[in-house]
Amino acid sequence: MKTLLSLLFITAATLCCRAQENFVAGYVINSDGQKIEGSIDDQYWTNSPSIIQFKDAAGVLGSYTPGDLQEFGVGEKTIYKSFLVKYDSSASLKELSRQFQPELKESQVFLKAVLLSNLSLFQYQENWVTHFFLVKDGQAEALINHEFYQVTDGIETKRVNQSYIEQLRRYFSDCEDVKIDRGVSYNEKGLRKVFQAYGDCRGVAATTFTDLKPIKTFGVVGLFGLDKSGGGFKGDIGYGGGLFLNFALPNKLYKNSLLVELGYRQFGTLEHTRQSSVSALSSSGTTIESLSFNAISLTMAARKRISKSLVRPIFLQSGINFMYGLDGEYSITGASGGKTIRGTKPESTLGLFLGGGVLLTPKFTLDMRYQFGSAINYKDSEFLTSSTNYSTINLSIAYNLLK
Repeated sequence: MKTLLSLLFITAATLCCRAQENFVAGYVINSDGQKIEGSIDDQYWTNSPSIIQFKDAAGVLGSYTPGDLQEFGVGEKTIYKSFLVKYDSSASLKELSRQFQPELKESQVFLKAVLLSNLSLFQYQENWVTHFFLVKDGQAEALINHEFYQVTDGIETKRVNQSYIEQLRRYFSDCEDVKIDRGVSYNEKGLRKVFQAYGDCRGVAATTFTDLKPIKTFGVVGLFGLDKSGGGFKGDIGYGGGLFLNFALPNKLYKNSLLVELGYRQFGTLEHTRQSSVSALSSSGTTIESLSFNAISLTMAARKRISKSLVRPIFLQSGINFMYGLDGEYSITGASGGKTIRGTKPESTLGLFLGGGVLLTPKFTLDMRYQFGSAINYKDSEFLTSSTNYSTINLSIAYNLLK
């Protein structure tokens, strides 16, 4: 089993690290201002790209950084422009600054268009932090929303320097109908709304771009599994069922997804037959130690698509499983045939799993998991069972109820 698990880990790591290409129609504008049509490897970037792959009409592939281009576009979906900007470098640090003013970093980067108008809104993402920029006459100015710790008498209090409010008031001052107050949120939705209002006030058309959203699936799932327990127990078939919710994230071509399942799980009856001497459990002779286990099961998993094709995509997955024990039975059957029930209230268990699966159709997903976890014991038993751990191989099929 250790060899099998090691092989699974190595295979998963190898496959997950393979790059997947997604060339779609696009263009670049080089440093000389020349627009070149072709195709761009669109990776649905979470963090703003520092380099892109582009093929021209002749199929010649090239790599481009912000210093090489003025702009590039991905189909009708989005536009990135290259700017030399100064922005809050301390925003992405794990430990917040103790200064009211941000520490500015200067860099040539690709900014992603959120709204294009006479005053345009762009964003830049780095280390999961989003920075917003106001662009006017080809110049980008960072909108400052700087979090920091204020230290007073040795006590740290988290504060925010919301300079972006005053920046917006200064730029939008020629439109009395555009109200900028502390309620304007520093996020794409809040800022896009006030930029759109300013464009309407000035009678200037605006082009907006909206980020792709996660693809959500929700439905029912059923499974059966080969359940075993360490300590010499004979395995048996169990079953389960419940509800699932899966979020496929847009970055990397919807390659990654997060899964949550909640349902009912009934283990197959586990039996351990042995020769026993006189003990607290039995008189001398053959004894059968039997375990049954019913639980509410909560599963959380990360999935990664490993197939290039989006037709019947294959994925790997790993995660954790928590089973809240509902009822069951722990019993000992002695040599004489007499059965003694030792417990009926199983303890909860925590487990890990690895596996994989395939999306058979937009409605049906098939997956297999190898799961292992803590020993099965009972809260109302004065004796621990002989179980050292549990393991199960689950085969499940999920049906998506959403359109």
